[in-house]
Amino acid sequence: TNNKTSDIIIQSDTQLHEEPLLTSSTKNKSDNQIDGS
Repeated sequence: TNNKTSDIIIQSDTQLHEEPLLTSSTKNKSDNQIDGS
């Protein structure tokens, strides 16, 4: 049971770190398109 719980914690931890990265990279792409570069 303990292993399952820590797995879930690690999973949500990873999502917290990865999702902002995805968001900022998409934002950078659209920023570049606006710049025309």
